[in-house]
Amino acid sequence: MFNLITLSTTENKTTVSGVRMVGESVKLTESDIKINEYRADLVGCEVIDGNVISDSGEVLYSLNGVQGEQV
Repeated sequence: MFNLITLSTTENKTTVSGVRMVGESVKLTESDIKINEYRADLVGCEVIDGNVISDSGEVLYSLNGVQGEQV
């Protein structure tokens, strides 16, 4: 099992649209990124320069160097 976040881009803004735990046999799509831990708090946050940013501007998670599509 591992965790995936799914990104979506609208109006030139990339956000985390979902977080899910999946089995090893799941194929990654171009909008999926494999992460180490399940982080439901990332949903809805904007991705800027490879970092997931909260509404208050805090870096919640860095996507730099993770497996999957690079942001």
